[in-house]
Amino acid sequence: MDGATVAEVFTDLVSGYRADVGRPGFEKAVSWVTSSPGRTLYVWKLDRLSRRGIGQVGEVLDRLEAVGSRVVFVQDGLDSSVQGHRMVIAILSEQARQESANTSTRTRSALAHRKASGLWPGGRPPYGFRIATRSLKPGNDPASFVETDEVEPGRLVVDPETGPVLRDAVGRIISGASLYEVTKWLVESGATTARGGTWRTQTLSTLLRSPALVGWLPAKKGATEPARDPETREPVVCGEALLTLAERRRLLRALEARSAAPRRGKGRGAGRKPRSLLTGVVRCGACGSAMTGGGTPPNERYACALRATGGDCPGNTVTQRGADDHVTQRVLSRWAAMEPDDPVLLDVAGILLGRPVVDPLGTAERDALEAELAEHQARLDDLAALRLDPEFRGAEGAERYARLRDPLLDAIERTASALREARANEPDLGALLDPAELREGWDSLNIDARRAALAASIDRVEVRKAEKTGQRWDPERRLHIVWSEASAPEEVAS
Repeated sequence: MDGATVAEVFTDLVSGYRADVGRPGFEKAVSWVTSSPGRTLYVWKLDRLSRRGIGQVGEVLDRLEAVGSRVVFVQDGLDSSVQGHRMVIAILSEQARQESANTSTRTRSALAHRKASGLWPGGRPPYGFRIATRSLKPGNDPASFVETDEVEPGRLVVDPETGPVLRDAVGRIISGASLYEVTKWLVESGATTARGGTWRTQTLSTLLRSPALVGWLPAKKGATEPARDPETREPVVCGEALLTLAERRRLLRALEARSAAPRRGKGRGAGRKPRSLLTGVVRCGACGSAMTGGGTPPNERYACALRATGGDCPGNTVTQRGADDHVTQRVLSRWAAMEPDDPVLLDVAGILLGRPVVDPLGTAERDALEAELAEHQARLDDLAALRLDPEFRGAEGAERYARLRDPLLDAIERTASALREARANEPDLGALLDPAELREGWDSLNIDARRAALAASIDRVEVRKAEKTGQRWDPERRLHIVWSEASAPEEVAS
């Protein structure tokens, strides 16, 4: 382009609008073009550089001007070094920011409406279900939709093909099979996930805990709790149920019974030979194969299994201690920054505390008691507002008022007492939100519990091959953590 030679290519896979999302590709591009005079950064379109307005774009222009470099916006025909173009760039950058803000507002409004109406908010439906539609539209995945006139468009319908497979999986769990055994059965039977991928125990665990299995809309992605009507506090129904409430109760109890991993010391798991922390999640960035731990202390390393067996891979290794320490620190920091009701944090808490903390039935009971208490209090407030009414004056009026008030006070006391008792069993997750205490809890776990806790957050860890022999160890460059879907995966520049 313009006779220029391409020196670097920078890409971001995240939004250029959100201020709370890091954009490593953007930062690298700006750093490169301003690191030496006379450089040119070509951007396909202005809104591809930034959608945060003149505040961010103007800062970039100032840095370019100071060093004597420029940015060219190809589709817009703008060049920051051309007199008069800076004003146009400023106007267009603000238009891009406003357009993104409007789009974000419309999207949130549409999602809120769909949620309140019990319609699936978008994206792929859970495995075992399809989304009802009157007719398939261009771009609709036939595997995610079903044409029907009997169900309101946007609601979930049990998939006649994958629904029975999911029911079979549920039956196996209730009968005592482990998540690993059922996952292995799904893989061996040729079943794939809703995205067409290979089943993993964490993926299956998240699916089985979803309230969508009983026809309830999840409160948010990966949540075990249903969204609730703000007035009635009843779960929002989003479509057909694959399971009855009793079946879901048995399923959750079966899952919870297996969620507490053993600790060090006496009892189950004591004396078991430790294994590599990341075995099963660490992958070779060169070929995508699994990597296995090996070697003798202190020189243990993760190595590409395909290469070790003579496969077609250039080879890739990484120090085991360095990888384990880096991933552990990243995961602990992520947990400490989570909201207390995050489903991933609740799964981790079950492991760290040695007992399940996800209790959908208990949560539903507390919600019902809170709603009942609020209703009693509202009725008492309404009655108090009528205290000066003529019909309540005098001795007879006071007696009548007392007859109406006293049952309400008794009901409030009974409900408040029941609510206090229900809340007494709520887990204290404060320790998980304190980095020091979280680290202490992590150090007390054996290798099996640590691996189980990591599995709640991580899909895989990709090891990128060192660029040259003897290169200084840089975990941020060598290791790429792919967070599980339930853990709100972060996207990075490639």
